[in-house]
Amino acid sequence: MRRNVISMKYKQQWMTIITFLLFTAISLQLELVSSPISVVEAKSIKRKLFPRKTKLTWVNGIAHRPEHMTDPTFVISTAFGNVPVDYCHNPSSMTSESDYIGFFKDGLQASTHQMGRITPEVDNLVIHLRSALKEVGKSGRVIHIAHSQGSVITWLAAKRLNIEECKRIEIISFGGAATICTSEFPYFARCINYYGVNDPILNVVPSAVKALKSGFAFGGGLGKQKLIVHNGHRPLALDLWALDSDCETKI
Repeated sequence: MRRNVISMKYKQQWMTIITFLLFTAISLQLELVSSPISVVEAKSIKRKLFPRKTKLTWVNGIAHRPEHMTDPTFVISTAFGNVPVDYCHNPSSMTSESDYIGFFKDGLQASTHQMGRITPEVDNLVIHLRSALKEVGKSGRVIHIAHSQGSVITWLAAKRLNIEECKRIEIISFGGAATICTSEFPYFARCINYYGVNDPILNVVPSAVKALKSGFAFGGGLGKQKLIVHNGHRPLALDLWALDSDCETKI
């Protein structure tokens, strides 16, 4: 008798769930029939019903020892609604906060990256991104954030990714030592490059300098990608990023 009662209880629960799903499907169908919508709106409805899996990753610039990764990771997570963030550590040659020789070595390595030199840091990022893509699956999306030298490492890693991998990655670069453009990498889902007008790295990034000299301060485009140069009026996400001590003088 007890078993029959439990069985009836589960049947009632499943009937409630099925009824709800049918009602939702019928409501959407009626809405689509009564008011024709665009393909974009249809995709928006689909994503609300079946949200794709998304993963947030980031790679750092120069002068980041392992203990320096925690704070910026927390800042990024907060800016994106406290979601988990995985980082790919770009190691520093610095052995302490006052190791200026190590800092110089970091800068020297970054300059060789700009010339196209492949190092283990590039290999590690390729592995990191492919692992993230595997985790989200074929219908998922990876949002990859790169800062300073991390942007030029990402630029080099992008050359090793295939078309299908690029289609599932969005790039957000802050103060990058290289701009990551969809004119160069046309298959990335999206590329956004942020710079501050007082960022010294602008002196070695021609595309960003060209954007600044063109006269815009809050946005613009080079090819299909967006390159944004800020003059102090920053969006919240950028203000949160600026809490990282390595970025305060750059944005």
